[in-house]
Amino acid sequence: MDLLQIIYNVFSLLGGLAIFLVGMKFMGNSLEAVAGDKMKKMFEKISDNRFKGFAIGTAATAVVQSSSATSVMVIGFVNVGFLTLYQAIPILLGSIVGTTVTAQLTSLSAFNITAIMSLVAGCGAFLYLFGKNDKLVHVGEILLGFGMLFIGLSLMSSSMKILAFNSDGSPTVFATALMNFENPLLCVLLMTFFTAVIQSSSASTSVMVALGTAGVLTNPAAAMYMVLGTHIGTTITGLLASFGANVSAKRTAVINTMIGVIGTIFWFLVLTFFSTPIGNIVMALSGSMERFIANFHTISNLIAALLMLPFIKQLADLGMLIVPDPSQQKKEDDIKRLHYLDERILSTPSLAVAQSLAEVKNMADLAQYNLINSIDMILNLDLSKQEKLAKNEAKINYLNLEITNYLVKFSALDLSQNDNQIIGSLFHVASDIERIGDYAENVMQFAQQMVAKNLSLSNGAKLQLEEAKAHLKTLYADTMETFTKRDKSLLAKVDITEKAMDDLKVSMETKHVARMEEGRCSAEVGAIFLSLASQLERVADHMTNIAYSVLPFNEKILMEKTKKN
Repeated sequence: MDLLQIIYNVFSLLGGLAIFLVGMKFMGNSLEAVAGDKMKKMFEKISDNRFKGFAIGTAATAVVQSSSATSVMVIGFVNVGFLTLYQAIPILLGSIVGTTVTAQLTSLSAFNITAIMSLVAGCGAFLYLFGKNDKLVHVGEILLGFGMLFIGLSLMSSSMKILAFNSDGSPTVFATALMNFENPLLCVLLMTFFTAVIQSSSASTSVMVALGTAGVLTNPAAAMYMVLGTHIGTTITGLLASFGANVSAKRTAVINTMIGVIGTIFWFLVLTFFSTPIGNIVMALSGSMERFIANFHTISNLIAALLMLPFIKQLADLGMLIVPDPSQQKKEDDIKRLHYLDERILSTPSLAVAQSLAEVKNMADLAQYNLINSIDMILNLDLSKQEKLAKNEAKINYLNLEITNYLVKFSALDLSQNDNQIIGSLFHVASDIERIGDYAENVMQFAQQMVAKNLSLSNGAKLQLEEAKAHLKTLYADTMETFTKRDKSLLAKVDITEKAMDDLKVSMETKHVARMEEGRCSAEVGAIFLSLASQLERVADHMTNIAYSVLPFNEKILMEKTKKN
């Protein structure tokens, strides 16, 4: 074989790998877009039942064809408090089983289905290019990606055969080196590195399947050790996704890596003593090298996961030991930063809504803290928290800008119709929260004015202001419950409290005018109190707007018309 021919075949090999990876990405993203809502509903059903979590992790990963995608999703859900650390571990254990489906599918190339898959890819491309609605386009992407898996695998196998064997059938130097590659530790390290680079154990195992199909990888023991390396390498994506996340998410990512490492160490020790009998048994069940690789990938992950399933508490404790509690470290309360949103979410659209809701809730909590404490400043004439409130107001303004920037980016993602509606509504929610923060700042300025001029409210005014504060605390709790649960039935509670706040505002104005006429309150204090009553009523309106953001736009308009009538 001349040098030019070798170069051409290397190019074909790389092209096959590229087609395979792009096909996997196409299929995974489209499946996630189609099944994203169903997957989130599955996660919602998770309790502390480890077997249910394990089954859901297996099913979810089999759908998106990537344990890396599932681990990133789980880490994101832990980050926003949607899952606990103990609930996340069984899902991660299930994901290492679900990820073996891809290798099982690609190993079927031994049955010469590449031509059929080429037709599937062609049909998928037609739907993708000419589909009349999003659902047809997504189906086209799934079929196109599925077909590309086999086309890429076939191209890799063909290229490897040419690179591995001379025209007389004798192995080339490349094939001879790989056939004699037997060092167990080097096999593990090689595939750990390769899997970490392409961030997919499914893809790296499928490359091994292609090597087996081409007759290049013929040593069962070496193949088994290489499979073990994929178990560790695939966890790198989860570790990268945890950077900038909270402590629970970081612990989840570390535990995900520990699962891969523990499973690899267990099987490495087993194979050290029993590689020949285990290899013989799996080969007898498989019949060919490519099926052997896929089957050992499934068997090794399944057994490792089932062995670790009873030790969830111990895994969690170890994760907590490795990632210490931040309460024992220096806190960074004054830093303006996003807690739940970052660029990585753009590659995992199913997390966009959950992370956005959590970030908006974080912003709302800051505004509520400022509001209640600014009211207390007026009641107690105590300005000790004014610096804290000023820093919080700066954070609120920062979050409003940054959240809006991310919502613009999320609007361009391939989301379900329901998720798109939620993302669209959050633009207005962020604006409402920012206005609540502004009103809280105004209330603080009233308090500063009263302290500077040695003014104070009458007892009657204080009682009414305490009542207004209680109404706003109740309204905020009802609003956030409605907002986070996306439960339209809770809007009735919000309406009752908001109506009570409207009535109280009228009462505050009427009674305070009476106090001023009786000489029990100065005109200057009266002006502040009347402005305060008006601004607190507007805060209630903004809270109600936040609650009503759970309604689709057309329902919201209809309800507003009904209320007016």
